[in-house]
Amino acid sequence: YSSPGYYGLYAQLFANDIAFNLAIAYIKDDQISKAIPVLEKLGKNNPDTPIAAKALDILKKLREY
Repeated sequence: YSSPGYYGLYAQLFANDIAFNLAIAYIKDDQISKAIPVLEKLGKNNPDTPIAAKALDILKKLREY
């Protein structure tokens, strides 16, 4: 696991999942201002994907809150 190539591939394949989970962690830690840009970027950079739909739904709920 210490090979940079492994982490590069892993990060590339799962970058959206990692970002989504980071945003959720920020929300759970009551750091909403840090979660919002992550969710916005997910929505913007991944149009018409399930992860973008989830991110935009959470953003909508945060803004209503």
